[in-house]
Amino acid sequence: GVLANGQAADPPLKPQQAALLLRFLKPVQYKPEAPSLPVIARTAEIQKSLPILLSPRGMRNSVVFVGEAGVGKTAIVEGIAQLIEESERAAAAEGGSYLDLKRLKGRWFLEFNIDEMLSPGADEDPIAMFKDVVRLVGLLNDPAAERGNEVLMLFDEIHKLFQDPNGRKIANFLKGPLRDG
Repeated sequence: GVLANGQAADPPLKPQQAALLLRFLKPVQYKPEAPSLPVIARTAEIQKSLPILLSPRGMRNSVVFVGEAGVGKTAIVEGIAQLIEESERAAAAEGGSYLDLKRLKGRWFLEFNIDEMLSPGADEDPIAMFKDVVRLVGLLNDPAAERGNEVLMLFDEIHKLFQDPNGRKIANFLKGPLRDG
């Protein structure tokens, strides 16, 4: 395995661990060639979110966007994904930018598939699988806590956790990782 900073993970992920991550996580990517709506009127929310997301681990660096459908929660996430992608392609902007793009370079923005987790196979324990995913994601982070999390996770449609008995158990477990960053 390879860390976000390009160094080899120690120890590397085993094939079954990588398969577990690939099953439940997918990259949130900004694709300039794909037709998408521009992020409009969400700059303030993005500005408020980034210092929290990029703060050192252990400083409560989790963000939850709450609101009715269509108010722009996903647009905020897409705006952050766009900034991460741009930071990989461009040098840090000088001057009037509200963000030092260098701080985003090397971050991974992954979406967690809640639907997949809540529909396990007959012999699978969704709570144990979720705990394994969270533990494995931790292995992908830079060991230096001051760098913050290399892996930023999106739980879109998080309300689904509260509509399922296993989801409520997962949500209860999620309190610790959200609190600890």
